[in-house]
Amino acid sequence: MFIGLKIMCQCFACIYAELFMKTDPEVLYIQMAWIKPVELLVTMIMTVFMSTVVKVENVLFVEGTPKTMTAVQAITELGYFHHWSWLTVVIMCFNMGDTFMTATVAKKFDSVVKGVAGVADII
Repeated sequence: MFIGLKIMCQCFACIYAELFMKTDPEVLYIQMAWIKPVELLVTMIMTVFMSTVVKVENVLFVEGTPKTMTAVQAITELGYFHHWSWLTVVIMCFNMGDTFMTATVAKKFDSVVKGVAGVADII
């Protein structure tokens, strides 16, 4: 549920950002400097919202025993980087590349190409 909501919010954010990226004469790397902080802010807000208002809980294995906790509880009790591995770093790098490619497509191509590329990215 959390991932689906994050994808929907990110899609609307990309559509909203496209208005500025197409009309603004700034270079793409300057515009990219705004995308990641906004994504981080939206992710933090959604994490707190899903933990406090919706109360979504996940089962995490801590030292071999399952514990049910929200995302905020997991961060405060286990630390921000709990359960990270090398695969997490690889996923982060691909996510950064995906954001750069989305911004490039939004800046250089029209909406039809972006729609086809967005569907291909989801698949």
